[in-house]
Formats: sequence, structure tokens, C-alpha cells
Amino acid sequence: MVLFADYLLPCSRQWNRISPMIEEEVVRSEKIKKAANTGIAVNVALGAVKIVIGYLSGSVAIVSDGANNATDSVSSLVTLIGYRFSKKRPTKDHPLGFGRIEYLSALMVGILILMTGISFLNSSIDAIQNPHDMSVSNLMIGVLFFTVLVKIWLWRMNTKVGRETGSEALSASGADALSDVLTSMVTIGAAFASKFTSIPVDGWAGLLISAFIIWNGISSILTTSNSILGERPSKEDVEKIRSIISSFPPLSGGYDIRIHSYGPDSAVGTIDVEVPFTATAEEVYEAMMKAREAIRKEMGIDLTFGMNATNQDDPEVIRMRDLTQKKMQMLSSDVIGIHGFHVHFEEKKIEFDVVVDFVLKDHAKFKRLMTEMLEKTFPGYSVEFNIDLDYS
Repeated sequence: MVLFADYLLPCSRQWNRISPMIEEEVVRSEKIKKAANTGIAVNVALGAVKIVIGYLSGSVAIVSDGANNATDSVSSLVTLIGYRFSKKRPTKDHPLGFGRIEYLSALMVGILILMTGISFLNSSIDAIQNPHDMSVSNLMIGVLFFTVLVKIWLWRMNTKVGRETGSEALSASGADALSDVLTSMVTIGAAFASKFTSIPVDGWAGLLISAFIIWNGISSILTTSNSILGERPSKEDVEKIRSIISSFPPLSGGYDIRIHSYGPDSAVGTIDVEVPFTATAEEVYEAMMKAREAIRKEMGIDLTFGMNATNQDDPEVIRMRDLTQKKMQMLSSDVIGIHGFHVHFEEKKIEFDVVVDFVLKDHAKFKRLMTEMLEKTFPGYSVEFNIDLDYS
């Protein structure tokens, strides 16, 4: 059987500039396609069943729950379309490709969920203000219980595949499926309780369901917005990058790491490394190219290198470096560390970079006070340093 996603995801020969092996992208594409196809089929079926039961029983909550499932199928469709367009080849105007379209599709899913929740909120308020009779049979309740089990399975599948493929849209669909489990349980409870009370529990249940849906939509929007705006590299990624760099002497360190994502499997960035000032240009160049290729293969990140030439193999330089950091941290708690430390003994000049916390606002004042303090600490030396924010 050929589903709509088979047309949307021609994955056998997709272009992928950053991914180390095209086979990985083929596997990722197949997983997303299968999960999205399954999500569409399951949610359409669940939505239809719940809407029919809702109309037969006169339950606003059940109809709302069913419509929510139907909306989920639209979310899966948006995921597929977004993925398809994200695989377009780069153009002159978009030389890094269209991978961020996946983030936009995830954002659309979040907005759709939020709008659905707001719509159900209005219906639920109306049901509370204008209560009506309900007629829910035990068979209907049994069918609703079965739909909960199906949703639990769908939640686990989408979450697992979303994590494996890095698809935020699938992860958002997984989170939505989990909220559907909770809302369906509330719906079932309200349907059962309506047999024994005249209180408009259906409307109140719908109100609670709406709150779940709205919260899930807001959470999804906030999560995806972070990816669109740009995030700090994870601690694990930073440590792995530094570990790779250390395996290619004469390179060491790894500072001012900035990574820009152009989709779940495409990222570029910049990094500064330290090299001894005695190293030749050829040695440094060869090490940088090897480290760059290793990082690209293992992590899918294309890094551009900058370097700081240091003479920190000199015991006196080490003493001056440690004293400089100690003095700066004593004067300001916003100082995180220093790197790229180099002492020009003949010119009587000290150069380095200092990493500061984002809470530091007045950089000009900070630089003036630190320069005055360090030039008193090292008489006869001029001090020059760059201020780097704590990017990584």
C-alpha cells in the first residue's frame, strides 16, 4: 500500500552536505516516513471513532477528544511536508539548505495544537453554561479505553523515533499523544460519572482537556522556538569536541564554541583552539584539517577553526597565567576563565581571552578595571585581552 508520505519523502538519494554517510539519511527518512504514516492512519481512525461516539452520546468532551485526534493527523501531515521541503538542495539564496523548515513545521504543529485547545475551551464553557443530557453505554466506554491503549503505543513510537532521528516535529507529536492519553482518561471518567449525577461533568471534563491541550501546545512552541532562535551547545557535545581536538597535536583546548543548526542533521560552527607558538603553520594546518574531518564524521558538525598561539610550556608563563585568572576572579565573580594566554617577554606585553558570564553588562568598565589591576600586578607589562561571552 502506497501512502501519501511515500510521495512526500523520496529518500533514496537525498542530498545531505553535512551527514557523514548518505545511508544514515536514508534510514532517518524511512523512520520518519513510517512513523508519520502510522500517525496519520491511527489518528484518523481514532478521531472518527470518538466523534461518532460523542455525537451518539451527546458528549462535548468526547467530540472534542475525537476532533483533537483528527487534528493530530494534520500534525503528522505537516511533519511530512516540512521534512520533504527541508531536503531541497541548497540554492544561491540559501547556500546552507532548507533544514530549518523542519523547525518551522514543528512550530506549526505547536500552533495547531494551541488553536485546537482554545477552540475546545470555548465549547466546554458553553457546555457548562448550557448543560444537556448524555447517554453513554458501557460498550462506548470500553471502546474509549481501547483508544487509550492505542494512544499509549503511538506516544512511545513517536517519542522513540523522534529521539532517534532528531525530529522535533515527531517529538512534538509524541508529546501530544501523551496528552491525548491523559485527556481521554478524563473523558472516560466524565462519561462514567455522568451516569450518576446531574452536574455538567462533561463540560468540566472538556475544560480540563482543553487545559491539557493548550499547555501541550505552548510547551511545543517554546521547545521549537529555542531551536529556531539558537541554543547553547550541550555539555556532552562540547566535551566530545574537545576530546577529538586533543587527539590531534599540537592542537589543544576548544573555546568560544558556537554551533548553528540548519536542521536536525546539519550544523556549522566556529571554534578557537590553542597551539604552541613554536608549531609550524603546516603542522597546525594539517592538525586542524584532520580534527575538522573527525568532528564532521562523528558529530555531523562542520567547524571553522580559529587559533591562539601560546607559550604556556614556560613555567613563568604558567605562573603569570594562573595569577592573572586568580586576580581577575577575585575582582569579579563574573569571570569564568581565561585562555589563549601568551606573554611577549621582549615586548613586555600580555595577551589572552577572558570568558565572562552573560550577567556582566558594562564590558568597558570591566576591561578598564581589570587592565589597571593587572598592569599593577605585572609592572612594566602592558595587558591586552578580549572579552568572550560564555558561549559553551
